[in-house]
Amino acid sequence: MINVTVRPIIDPKLMPLKYADKLMNEKLIGLAVGLQSYLHKTFTNEKYDDVVIYLSYNTKRVVQWKVVNDVPKQIHVEVAKCCGRLGYVQWKELEL
Repeated sequence: MINVTVRPIIDPKLMPLKYADKLMNEKLIGLAVGLQSYLHKTFTNEKYDDVVIYLSYNTKRVVQWKVVNDVPKQIHVEVAKCCGRLGYVQWKELEL
């Protein structure tokens, strides 16, 4: 069985938080809990150890996701399909 962890990443530059930011962060935490629960059920029969996923907002306030540990391709594909159905976009790193 896979241990699924979904971590909401909250931008520290938003301190002090405005009311809208607080609501969005609370929503992000709820989305992380829901995604973690769903993926845990989805991966019940898998024999991999851990999947760690970060959720955050991008600059356009769209939920973005990324798998942050090494997982088999089929696990990554399933996470991508699930997040895509939810309207989340894949996290893009800034190029320096």
